[in-house]
Amino acid sequence: DAPADWTVTLVEAGAGESTITLDTATQGGALILTTDDAENDGVKIQLKGEAFQLVTGTKIYFGIKLKVSDATQSDFFAGLSITDTTILDGASDYVGFRKVDGSTTVNGVLNKNTTETTGTALTCDTSYHIYEFYFDGTAVHFLVDGTEITALAQTNLPDDEMLTPSIEFLAG
Repeated sequence: DAPADWTVTLVEAGAGESTITLDTATQGGALILTTDDAENDGVKIQLKGEAFQLVTGTKIYFGIKLKVSDATQSDFFAGLSITDTTILDGASDYVGFRKVDGSTTVNGVLNKNTTETTGTALTCDTSYHIYEFYFDGTAVHFLVDGTEITALAQTNLPDDEMLTPSIEFLAG
């Protein structure tokens, strides 16, 4: 069961059920998102309440340890987004890491009013990676496993909206 302070949307076209499970056996704990068995089944999670705004002079950090079970046939987003249950399918404003179905490329993305700027972060595999970004008040620095991969200037920085921590995973 999801905590009460998170909005959870389960997407299920198949006969089973997508689930969220807390794995306390994993050091530090792990949230396991398991999808149903059809294309684009998945789990979308957002913290209730938008509390972050990327404006010049502010500093914001986001980090997540994440792995996928299929490096090509999966979609995910992890970062800060406006409140929207369809981040991958068309949220207008967000900043974070995105991978789309049919590709192994994970991108750092700035999206403002559905116009985006991207930078390649890494080639996805099925290992755990620590995805982080840091807004220093001028640019967004994207890091994977502690190494800066790309930095994006304020072009398409979603600075006119309040954002909330968000995760979305869809099966491919």
